Amino acid sequence: MDEKEAMLQQFVIIYPRAHCEQLELSRITIISQTDNNQRNAIHWAVKNAHLDVLSFLLQKSGIDIMEAIDDKEQTIMHYAAKPGNIAILEALIRQQCRLDNRDMEGRTPLHLAAENDNSVALETLYHASDSELNGQDSEGQTPLLLAVKEGHYNIVKVLLSWGADIAIRDQNLCSVIHIAARKGRIKIIKILLERGADINTKGENDNTPLHNTCIEGHLKCAQLLLKNKADPLARNVFEETPLVVAVENSHTDIAVTFMHSKGWKEILLCRNSEKKTVVDKMIRNCPEAVEVMMNNCTRTQDFQFIDPGPNDPMSKEQRYFAYEVILVVKITL
Repeated sequence: MDEKEAMLQQFVIIYPRAHCEQLELSRITIISQTDNNQRNAIHWAVKNAHLDVLSFLLQKSGIDIMEAIDDKEQTIMHYAAKPGNIAILEALIRQQCRLDNRDMEGRTPLHLAAENDNSVALETLYHASDSELNGQDSEGQTPLLLAVKEGHYNIVKVLLSWGADIAIRDQNLCSVIHIAARKGRIKIIKILLERGADINTKGENDNTPLHNTCIEGHLKCAQLLLKNKADPLARNVFEETPLVVAVENSHTDIAVTFMHSKGWKEILLCRNSEKKTVVDKMIRNCPEAVEVMMNNCTRTQDFQFIDPGPNDPMSKEQRYFAYEVILVVKITL
């Protein structure tokens, strides 16, 4: 901790409002000073949730620190949005602090409230500001995308109730359902599907949500998506189906799920640009799935001797028996 930072912390943490008002004029210079991260006293007051000190600082005339930014270009509103202290937020709003400033990542306080799971801050900021609900940061992420990424289900529900756009893509061409699938957010996937999210939409590298969840190995998500008619034959730019990416990442349980599905044969026989199926990789990476495949591919049948039968006492050089098949493998690999 540098000397200025220590001084600012001492000022904000030790001095309550009663002492602040009795400070000498020379002490006021502390208020506008910044530490090595460009944070001033008001940043520290908000960071440490000292409402009395904050109120004193906001009342000081001639000190333009309300819009001051730190080394990440975050204002005091960004600091207030993270912990979501409602009293501090309301105090700053009464002082007409700007609510739509963006930091160096292009995020508004609304983005930070969503990312940090602060529903009170989210509602306060949304209803008090002109911040765009679907505003995107420098990576194309909206407050909804950030909430989905972090798994904040209640925040997602609130944002959707306000009309947050579920089709917006980030810079990697991923929508919220792609991110939810990649992160294994089952509850969020369900609510997104209820809101009409396209289950087969293609994102980065033409991966569908089913591709994403198969890459990461989220079994329950894969089962949910398949149950809701996700396309198991969809191909990405590498001509890979969801089964292929599951096998490449050795996610045996997901491969087994595909082999138990109704369209297993068509899924298995998909060929890549080199005219190869996934079977050889599955033998190496997911042998349990191969066992299920073989059980699917084979069937046995009984047979019986005729003329005259195995227990006939008569001696014959030949015996005749009828059968349809003993073992049939009906698949071309």
